[in-house]
Amino acid sequence: MKRWQNYVALFIACVALQGCADSSDDSTAGNDGAKLTLSKVTPANGSKGTVVALEGAKFEQGMEVCFANACGKAEVTSATAAKIAAPEGKGTVDVCVKSGSEQSCLSNAFIYAESSTATCNADGVKCSDDKQSLITCKDKVETTKPCPNGCENNACRTNPDPGTNPDPGQSTSPAITGMSPVSGKSGTEVTVTGNNLEATSKVCFGLTCVDPKSKEKTSVKAVAPDGTGIVTISIKINDKTINAGNFTYLVDTQEANVVDWCQLTYVETPVVEGTPIQAYAQVYKAGITGKEGTHAGLEGEFGYIKLNAEGSSDLSNYRWVKAVRNDKFQGEAAQNNDEFMLTDLKLDVDDYRVAYRFSLNKGEFLYCDGNGSQDGFSIEKAPVISVKEKAPDPAKTVAWCQIIGPDSLRSEVGKDTEYVYAQAYVEGCTNYQNNCADLKAQIGYVTAANANAPDESKVKWAPAVLNDKYDGSIGENHDEFMAKLKSDEPGEYKVVYRMSVDDAKTWTYCDAQNNNTFSYAEGTTWNVTSPEQPATKIVDWCEIHYPKAIEAHVGDAPTTVYGRVHVADCTGADKGEVACDGLEGRLLLKPKDPTTGESKTYDATFNLGARANTSELAYNDEFMVDLPIPETAGQYEYFYQFKGKDDTEWKSCNTRGVDADGKPVFDESAPGTLSVTVKRKFERSNDLNCGFAPDLVTAVTGNTVVNNVSAGLYWKDKTEGKGAAIPEVKAMTMYYIAQDKAAEKPAETNLDEWSHAVAVLSGNVGKNQIFVANATFDTAGKYAYVFAVDLVSDPGNAAEVPEKLFCYKEWKESGYGEIEVTAANAQ
Repeated sequence: MKRWQNYVALFIACVALQGCADSSDDSTAGNDGAKLTLSKVTPANGSKGTVVALEGAKFEQGMEVCFANACGKAEVTSATAAKIAAPEGKGTVDVCVKSGSEQSCLSNAFIYAESSTATCNADGVKCSDDKQSLITCKDKVETTKPCPNGCENNACRTNPDPGTNPDPGQSTSPAITGMSPVSGKSGTEVTVTGNNLEATSKVCFGLTCVDPKSKEKTSVKAVAPDGTGIVTISIKINDKTINAGNFTYLVDTQEANVVDWCQLTYVETPVVEGTPIQAYAQVYKAGITGKEGTHAGLEGEFGYIKLNAEGSSDLSNYRWVKAVRNDKFQGEAAQNNDEFMLTDLKLDVDDYRVAYRFSLNKGEFLYCDGNGSQDGFSIEKAPVISVKEKAPDPAKTVAWCQIIGPDSLRSEVGKDTEYVYAQAYVEGCTNYQNNCADLKAQIGYVTAANANAPDESKVKWAPAVLNDKYDGSIGENHDEFMAKLKSDEPGEYKVVYRMSVDDAKTWTYCDAQNNNTFSYAEGTTWNVTSPEQPATKIVDWCEIHYPKAIEAHVGDAPTTVYGRVHVADCTGADKGEVACDGLEGRLLLKPKDPTTGESKTYDATFNLGARANTSELAYNDEFMVDLPIPETAGQYEYFYQFKGKDDTEWKSCNTRGVDADGKPVFDESAPGTLSVTVKRKFERSNDLNCGFAPDLVTAVTGNTVVNNVSAGLYWKDKTEGKGAAIPEVKAMTMYYIAQDKAAEKPAETNLDEWSHAVAVLSGNVGKNQIFVANATFDTAGKYAYVFAVDLVSDPGNAAEVPEKLFCYKEWKESGYGEIEVTAANAQ
């Protein structure tokens, strides 16, 4: 699966000493203590009786709504939402909400549609006399939309009218698809995107209209004049006024309550009907998105419309569904961006134009095409996906089957063997969680002599049963079968499986090599002995189970290493509490560099407690060794070694246990690895020291950022006069935690529960380098904080690993700073 658009990462660096502040517009907060606010009116045009939805804050029952001078009581559904039917009016009017002594208004928020003499047809639609407007009359709601191909029989024409529009699908009517940005200060350049806009004469910000800065067929640019509050942006073109959307004027202390950038980064196409749509988009907002972001207040939606549907170039006709943040998003772009994705959207067979849009704290949406929002939204750059009909299910066949193990069996006459396992794959049918009902399996065996000349008539077959405890650990799209064997005659046998999905009309044969032919050359061997000649107890298989790699420091406590082993009819969970008779295990440790030391072995002990894990140890046993960490730094390899009662020498076990063909292997080709390093302790001294100030910081919850929490670092002959980063310092970090937790979790011993913010080098003061950290708090309370600097180890000694050097207030050897956080809406 390839993503058709590369991820785009945005990076914003804050290099000023005071850091980066981030405060959101609280006009739509809706929190206790907020002021009455009207932030949005939807739709922005209509006629008398149009049901208008209102959004804002501190809405209360009995609230009055005025369209110019015509007022009425709103139906309040929550503190942030209400609705009302538009009263009689004309032209473009202000909309205000009033409650008690408070009032909030939006300038030019609603445009009354011009009346038409046309009448509704039976379908509830009518076309105006200029054949360019479709007006819906149902429920007495009139909404004007373009008819690109004109009118026919009192409705929009579905095909072009040769007399008025000879080019199919090419409308000459102006249309708006988007606007960016949706907030800013006076002097902000605003771009309105759409089609057939080149004749625009004015761009209006509420009642104030300005000349376009530039105008083209697909976009118009204008500079915002002086203004306040929320106004409607519209364009005047060919004696018509077309709304583009609402624009919020920001004061000097505000930042835009919108996202900074977004892009639709991937959609999968074509998609088979019934399959969830895969569509991803990335979004950036300083302080909100990315690895260190809060992600708070950010919402994303995926939009779609049928490609050939009427009005497919108008985003207001799209159907929008909620998208969710992908918390597994990784990579370079994830340092600054968030990624959103769909969960379970399925669409009917057709072609669809798709888009994404994002909002922050219920603010205006920023729309995204496949080219990013930096150049505005363009329908032409929005991708198209195709949903195809599902092809008929093909006839089922056994595409693959194989004996999984064991590689060899030993038993006595009249006694069952352990289970022999085989797996099979049937496309679209097998699945370890929902087995393929048509799949049947049989196990067979034949004498070694007859196996040299394969003859199916010589094989003795028995049914195999589905292993309903199979967990998909080898193949999640496989089914697994199992069966035991029993023979009344001693001898050497070969074992084979066969599978069928057509009620035994045809068979696919399975050996241990996935040959899928009637062959025993690579099948399981079975040795049946008489009671007077018991089965030989030798190691059939073994492995280093866990861990397969260890990183440790000189002086660390021993690490427990586990190994697993199989001896036919001797190991396994059904053997009670007694270890396999005569089975021994040990761990061999070898230095990679002979100068580091000599090889050593450590005796392993039988791990009886592991036998409770019957799903993994049905036929194996587990041993364990507490491996001491060498006192010499360096690189080491380790192997398990086992010897059965009848083995003549130790058999070595690696981390794989089998070769590429799944056959047991006893060698040292894939060792466990042990890396031993020496911790390098950096001590505070007259030559190396650090500290921080101030020791008391105040902050506010939400989007308020703590600034100027700074730490200084002094290192003789290194930091003096150095305003740039020095190679000896890897990073400076501020750690913080609820104050009552600080005493329980000392910073130098446990940082698991401490939050952190990376400090930025801001410059040099005297002989010290100064680092500044910012942090955002969602919960009010008191916090303790401390700084730590990560120092680079000695480049000449790769075995050394540096520890953190902790910095305390007033350059002392201990002591936390304090951050006191109050709630944003506190009185």
